[in-house]
Amino acid sequence: MAAKVNRVGITVLYEPQGEEPNLDIVFVHGLFGHPKNTWTCNTFKDGDQIRSVDPDNDDDAEQPPRKKPRTGQRVSNEVFWPRDLLPTAMPRSRILTWGYDASADRLFASTSHASVFQHTETLLFDLATLRRAQNEKTRPIIFVAHSLGGIVVKDALSLSKNEKNFYKEILPASAGVCFLGTPHRGSKAASIGKIAFEVSKLFLRDPNLKLLRALEIDSEILERVSKSFCQILSDGNLHVHSFSEELSTTGLKIVDSFSSYIGEVNETRGIIHADHRNIARFSGLDDPGFKRVQNVLLKWESDISRRNVAEPYCLTSSTRAAVVDRLMSSELRQICLQALNNAETRYRLHSVDKTFGDTYNWLFKRTVGFEDWLSGKTKSSIYWIQGKPGSGKSTAMKFALRHQLTLDLLKEHDRSPWVVAGFFFHDRGSAIQKSIEGLVFELLFQILSQRQDLIDLVLRVYPEELQFIPPSLASNPASTSSTSMTWTLHDAKEAMLLILSQQRIKVNIALFIDALDENTGDHRELLDLLGRLRNHANESNNVRLRLCLASRPENVFRLAFAQVPGFAIHDMTREDIREYTAQRIQAESFNSSEAETTTSLQPLVDEIISKAEGVFIWVKLVVDELVEGLCEGDSIEELRGILSTIPSELKDLYHRALRRSTRYPTETRAKYSNEAYVMFQIVLCSQTPCGILDFLSKTNSIMAGKILDIPVNFSVAQAKRRLHSRSAGLLEIVRSDDTVQFIHQTVKDFMTDDIGRSTIREGVDDVLQKSGHILIVEYYIRLAIKGEEAFSHADSEVVLDQFGWSERMEGKPLIHCIERVIAEQAGGNKLNDIFAVMFGEIEFPWELLENKDTQLYFLVLSIRFCLELSVRTKLLTHAELAKSNGGALLLASSVARKLYGRGDGILKMLLRAGIDVDTNIGRSPDRITLLASRVNDFSAGYSNGRVCRLLLKEGADPNQTVASPFGQWPLVVLAAGASDSRRKFLKISPDDPRALLLSAGANPMAEDSFGCTALFYSICTRYSDWAKLLIQYGADPRRLNNKGLDAFNRRKEQYVKPAIYHSPEYPPFIATYYSPPKPEKFEYENFVSACNEMKDILMTTVRGSQSAGV
Repeated sequence: MAAKVNRVGITVLYEPQGEEPNLDIVFVHGLFGHPKNTWTCNTFKDGDQIRSVDPDNDDDAEQPPRKKPRTGQRVSNEVFWPRDLLPTAMPRSRILTWGYDASADRLFASTSHASVFQHTETLLFDLATLRRAQNEKTRPIIFVAHSLGGIVVKDALSLSKNEKNFYKEILPASAGVCFLGTPHRGSKAASIGKIAFEVSKLFLRDPNLKLLRALEIDSEILERVSKSFCQILSDGNLHVHSFSEELSTTGLKIVDSFSSYIGEVNETRGIIHADHRNIARFSGLDDPGFKRVQNVLLKWESDISRRNVAEPYCLTSSTRAAVVDRLMSSELRQICLQALNNAETRYRLHSVDKTFGDTYNWLFKRTVGFEDWLSGKTKSSIYWIQGKPGSGKSTAMKFALRHQLTLDLLKEHDRSPWVVAGFFFHDRGSAIQKSIEGLVFELLFQILSQRQDLIDLVLRVYPEELQFIPPSLASNPASTSSTSMTWTLHDAKEAMLLILSQQRIKVNIALFIDALDENTGDHRELLDLLGRLRNHANESNNVRLRLCLASRPENVFRLAFAQVPGFAIHDMTREDIREYTAQRIQAESFNSSEAETTTSLQPLVDEIISKAEGVFIWVKLVVDELVEGLCEGDSIEELRGILSTIPSELKDLYHRALRRSTRYPTETRAKYSNEAYVMFQIVLCSQTPCGILDFLSKTNSIMAGKILDIPVNFSVAQAKRRLHSRSAGLLEIVRSDDTVQFIHQTVKDFMTDDIGRSTIREGVDDVLQKSGHILIVEYYIRLAIKGEEAFSHADSEVVLDQFGWSERMEGKPLIHCIERVIAEQAGGNKLNDIFAVMFGEIEFPWELLENKDTQLYFLVLSIRFCLELSVRTKLLTHAELAKSNGGALLLASSVARKLYGRGDGILKMLLRAGIDVDTNIGRSPDRITLLASRVNDFSAGYSNGRVCRLLLKEGADPNQTVASPFGQWPLVVLAAGASDSRRKFLKISPDDPRALLLSAGANPMAEDSFGCTALFYSICTRYSDWAKLLIQYGADPRRLNNKGLDAFNRRKEQYVKPAIYHSPEYPPFIATYYSPPKPEKFEYENFVSACNEMKDILMTTVRGSQSAGV
């Protein structure tokens, strides 16, 4: 153990001797803290204890002397619990404490670093350099953080997530964070600045008021840290436990209960009977606070150990069932959750602004009815919050979802634990954020994350029992990252309904679903789903369901929710609007040279409230304009004059905001109009939101008609000012990820109606007056023309989505636009280079494209971008392109895996144009058809049974073989490779290529070049479902190869080694299902073992097939 604790940097307090530590526990102190003092408690021989440490008697302390407690002659005994207590409880862990200069002016000073906390990077550096050895890099880390030190840890993990250097090693190794009195979010008594102020007084420091005001201004950055950390938590890989202080310090809780909890679904919570300073100090092993922290850490240690336990690779039949049970309860649960987890679906929830001051506290007043509904006094399972556009519905929903009172009131309804989950539709976001698919996947993920005992129940959605253990999991159960499942929307819906209708497990669920009107699908389909969820829950005696819904009062929702409790939010927020308006205007007036009195401001505030009619977004924009006037020296009377000219309708307000730019000089006004138009079009027509710097690069390049780079010294702050001035405040930067969006859905609505479209086009140059879809497509083509380095910043899959979506939205072929840009800026001689840049990441037989007709290039490009209208146009005007070698090239163009699910319509067009369905698209001397390529890709884990069905329907030969240097491979044998670990958990569906081939007439007894049948491979891999299907279609288990190998009467001399033993290289499908570290384990003995395990299955299937006359 370390004799001296370093004030700055890492000190190793304890390390197990003679064995490798199983994890690292890192202690991080907070504001005015110390790597030892923060965690040290003084006890005395007479049994009394004083938890605060006397710095005068501590060699390591750098704190100024405190007034000593009156202890007489008693002898103190310090307990530095990370060093003195924790090793007893966790002897296999290495224990570290980290120190840094934690004075307020250092902790929160603005610096040149990416993070506001200058020590974040130092923490990552210190940990990464300490953990240099290869075996240390992956050792799990648990952080224990006190107070504002928890903010430093959260920022460090967020930074690690985004770094490309060795800092990135820290987040993947991080297993948990235990927060002690950390202010995760503000409350009426606990804004970050106020907490820092109280901590300053607690440590007898003179509060630096100027600094703490600056800290309040920087709260945006602190909120950004919290949002980034919540995105990390959404991955489900990090344990988090937050302890709240139960006692006050000098009459005030420094961090109240509301602020001390993050509010995420994976967070666990607890209370320690101590004040803010002593929540991190424990006197002994029997200290209740230590026991609670110890129990949390021990549970995490146990979870980590279970994940790291490896099973032997070869499983006997007697142990297989036990391993399956363990997988079902552990690894399979994680696989199931990983398949549902998508942080993008939580984007809107995280981006909704928190409440201002004490606003929205009225929600829990008895007169509103929400409290009675939560506590079960109201029978209806649905509560509907309706409101005008911009009236604050989303803010109210987030407030309710995250508030501790919500959980407390639900527990009055039923004391059993509640699952609280939420989804916020987001029309300005990506497709998954505004779809029923996103809703179902996200709610199912949150429910199963909080109640993992339901996962085993949910796996019944997949057909029947788990019958195979993937080799990767059997040899290393922690390797779930390489094992995946694919959820369909149908499966996810069925899983939700199963949870709500089952009678075995008691479960209480409260769902908060916001912005129903922003669902881009059929609203009636959404309402039908919600009704089914409610009805299924009503049928179960073990399920309670509460649905809190919010939307605009559209007719479809008014009719559906006419009989349920709720309220119109615009009727409830009058006092919230008063507080927000008064505080903002008074604050700005106070900062001006001539402060206005509260009395003189009151008429202005009253007039705003009267005109607002409950619409918060209107209030925000109007107050922004009035605050701007105050900054410019306007008097109260002048501000009232401005207010009288502001329209009360939002659309009129947006129109006015754009017209206000006329105050600029003519030349500037013209430039700003052009730039604003381009900005609005990019936001309107981008398939996925753009980051701010990428957004400005697009804007500048589109305006210039050529690719321009953003200056290297251009900051996000500059970008934000520019965005605000050009867009008249109608665009904003989302704090969590710096993407650009409209400030509200009503702005997007305005931009797409006739008045809005006309307004934003006023004064715009003719050359720019194109739709955003055309402008964006032209930009990407210019980017490709500039070269690989420029295009490398674009995500090829995003570009792929954008082109296809843009053509569908435009409703006309885009290929003519693409041809024009290439002709203007590159010419035909650069087509090869452009293709290489745009499709370099997607497999493509380049040799087939050499020296081809220019029109063929553009047809191939249309296929690769899934431009169906463009493909149809080219095939009509240049029918000859589908002939000769051109047909093979066009079919090859549709093979790329990244096009799966997008290009089926195009494939039909190509076949209707006369291309032979069995055309060879392979590279010489190999021969492979499109059907064979799809089957091969399926065997490698890329499912596309739908395309196989189409090809077989068009006449593709199910008995064709694939030629390769290793021999001939019948498709039915090639399909046997579809045994990746994901598929092992699933039954064979009617759309499975294997079932399709057999039903189309494929020979089930076809042999590969080594004489092995598909049934032989299915037995080797213990894939019983595939074996059953083959036998049902006529495969004979008594003749598994060309030597007559019998599954029931095995003779060693008849055994034929599979392909893996004949060549160091072999077809991808062999590698897919043979992944043992020692292939020789698949020798004859293993085959015999597999036959014995499957004997009953084989016999039963054979008898069944014989009796059915198959």
